[in-house]
Amino acid sequence: MQFFCVEYNASYAYHSLFGYFDRDNVALKGFAKFFKESSDEEREHAEKLMKYHNTRGGRVRLQSIVTPLTEFDHPEKGDALYGELPCMPIR
Repeated sequence: MQFFCVEYNASYAYHSLFGYFDRDNVALKGFAKFFKESSDEEREHAEKLMKYHNTRGGRVRLQSIVTPLTEFDHPEKGDALYGELPCMPIR
């Protein structure tokens, strides 16, 4: 998989979290702002990688973007914590 596809998938996942935390029944604007900025940053990474790839003679072939989760309600863990877990790095 080309690296810019990974960046676009991350951007899409963060954008989904932005949409969730910005909803009127969740209304965690600080979380929404953070995930919107994270989405924009990942998309910028993809664009930079694509530009570099093109300057080195490569050809950009985008792949399908994985559909991210859109609901992050969890009866025990709560909304904010459960919503952030899918984006945390696995070690």
